[in-house]
Amino acid sequence: MCSMRLSVLLLSLTLGLPAATLSDKADTPFKLATFEAQGKIRVGLVFGERIVDLAAANTAVAQKNKLPAMNMPATMLELVERYDTL
Repeated sequence: MCSMRLSVLLLSLTLGLPAATLSDKADTPFKLATFEAQGKIRVGLVFGERIVDLAAANTAVAQKNKLPAMNMPATMLELVERYDTL
């Protein structure tokens, strides 16, 4: 879960989300969602009323920090199956 908190922090910093939406508690609940954008089904994290596209955020964080982008899951099932390794 530590890596998920780090990912959420990086997403927040990259996307300009307020720090108040973050927590360093391991049991902080969060929601996952699937949504459609530009005719494609996407996987995202829900922050209040906002959904953050995981693949797009991963690309933005990688580009901003000059790192290789991770191969992000394209479906919710794949995300659940790979959750421990992401």
